[in-house]
Amino acid sequence: MVSLRAFAAPVEIAPSSFTGALQPQVAVGAKGEIHVVFGQKDGAIFHTLSTDEARTFRAPVKIGALPKLALGMHRGPRIAIAGERVVVTAVSHEGGDLLAWASTDRGVSWTGPATLNTAPKSAREGLHAMAASGERVAVAWLDLRNSGTELWGALSKNGGASWEPDARIYQSPDGSICQCCAPSLAFGPRGELAAMWRNALGGARDLYAALSSDGGQTFAPAVKLGTGTWKLNACPMDGGGVTFLRAEPEEALLNCATCHQTKDRHRGLFGNDCAQCHATTKWTLAEYRHPSSASQSCAQCHQAPPSHYMMHFQMIDQKICGQPNAKVNQCFLCHQTTSWNDIKGVGFYKHH
Repeated sequence: MVSLRAFAAPVEIAPSSFTGALQPQVAVGAKGEIHVVFGQKDGAIFHTLSTDEARTFRAPVKIGALPKLALGMHRGPRIAIAGERVVVTAVSHEGGDLLAWASTDRGVSWTGPATLNTAPKSAREGLHAMAASGERVAVAWLDLRNSGTELWGALSKNGGASWEPDARIYQSPDGSICQCCAPSLAFGPRGELAAMWRNALGGARDLYAALSSDGGQTFAPAVKLGTGTWKLNACPMDGGGVTFLRAEPEEALLNCATCHQTKDRHRGLFGNDCAQCHATTKWTLAEYRHPSSASQSCAQCHQAPPSHYMMHFQMIDQKICGQPNAKVNQCFLCHQTTSWNDIKGVGFYKHH
C-alpha cells in the first residue's frame, strides 16, 4: 500500500492489493491535480491521479514494466508535469537504459518508451533526476559509458514528445564522480536549470553544482558548494537536493516586513520572510493555482479577521450565513473562492 498524509489521517493512494509498491514520486499540475508514480518489485510502473486535493485517488494505471526495475536507495520512477503533458522516466538494471513515457490525457494512456541514453546500458546504475518548466523537460543521470561515472543529461522541448541527443554535463578530473549518490535538477523562475551531484575529488565527497542559463542546452563550469570539505573514502548514498529561491540574492537580504507588515494579506501566517515566495518585481506568483472551490482546507493558508474571534462572529456572521454552528476555521461553510465577501446563498455582502 502507498499512502499520502494530506489531512488528519493517511489517504490510501493504491489499494492494499498493490503489494511491493516502492519509491512513490509526486508532481502537482497547474490545476492542482496530484500525480503519483510508483514501481513494484515485479518491474511494473504505475500512475495514479487525484483531482480533489488527495482525498481520493483513481485506480492506478499501468504505464509499463521493465526487467529488474531500478528501485530503492533513491532509485525508482520519476514524474514531471510539462504543460499539458505528464512525463515519467525509469531505469532497467538489466537493460541498463533510461526510458521515458508521456501522457496527454492525465495518465489514462501512455506513449513510449523513448530511450534517452545513446550509449547502450550506460544508465544501468539507475540513479537519475528529472525537472520540468513549461514544456521543457530535463533529465540527468549517472552514466557509465566511459571508464568512470559521469553526469549526463537529455532535454525535451515539447513535453517529452521527442528528445534531443544526450550530452555530458560533468566529468570529474579524478576520473569519476560519486558512484552511488543520486543527482538532482531544478528549473529557476527565469528558465535557468541547475544540476547538483556529489563529486569525488581528492578523497572528498563534496556537493557540486552547474548552472545552465539556456534551459539545459549548455552548462557553466561546475562549482563546489560550501566552504568546507568532507574527506570520506566511501559513498554516502545521498546526493542531496537542489532548488531555487524566488528572490535575487540581494532581495533575500531585505526585511520586507518593515514596510509591508500592515499590508500582509497572510496576516502573519507564513512569517516575515517574504522573499521565500515573492520578488520585488511582482508580488503575484504566475505558477500559483488556488485549490478547488470544494476545498475544506482554507485555514491552512488563510487566517480569519479579528472580528471572527469576538462576539461579532456569533451575533452577525453566523446568522447572515445561516450557519449557527460554524466554527472560525470552517471558512468553506460561508465563503466562496470568488471573494471573501461572496457569501454562499447570500451573494456579495458588506456589513459596514
